[in-house]
Amino acid sequence: MAESETPKAPVPTFEPADEAASQQDAPKAAVKVVEANEGGEKGKDKGAEKGAQPEGVTTRLVAAVREAVPGHEHTVIGLLVGLVVAILIFAVGFWRTLLIVLFATAGAAVGQYLDGDPKIIRAVQSFFTNRSSK
Repeated sequence: MAESETPKAPVPTFEPADEAASQQDAPKAAVKVVEANEGGEKGKDKGAEKGAQPEGVTTRLVAAVREAVPGHEHTVIGLLVGLVVAILIFAVGFWRTLLIVLFATAGAAVGQYLDGDPKIIRAVQSFFTNRSSK
């Protein structure tokens, strides 16, 4: 007896109904159901641009900070970085934290170099150049 294939029901996924509404009234934003198509891909919003990048966690965090404390974004981000470093120092110790920061900076430098914008490498080079003018 041969098994017949049954059509699969679309899987609902949830996305904000309107980006403007989600930015203005995040808790009150309406949610729409987007059904998956037959290929299993997530349904796409008809108004989205073809080359648009998806919003990342960092982008959403910075947007939330800007909305919560306008004009003090860098202060809050600096506070969060300081808090993470303090927790690392208490949890794993000073030298291990320093090693983590060193490796993270080296990784960021390599990433910037591969992206074609080596800001960290230029900063280190300018720090070690001879600036004396006699």
